[in-house]
Amino acid sequence: IVLVTGASKGIGRDLSLALSRAGAHVLALGRSAADLQTLKAEIQSVKGACDTFVADLADVAQVSE
Repeated sequence: IVLVTGASKGIGRDLSLALSRAGAHVLALGRSAADLQTLKAEIQSVKGACDTFVADLADVAQVSE
């Protein structure tokens, strides 16, 4: 199980895909719900495991929830 922050775009998204291909269960955290859902669908389409969480780590109120 790995937690990837910034998973909705860029390097975080690419890292999530690579880790999933390597067999990891990805916990993907990012700011864009739509992009996270696309990532989850892509990972699940190849039988990978992914759970998504929408949050902005720069927002203290969201992190403390």
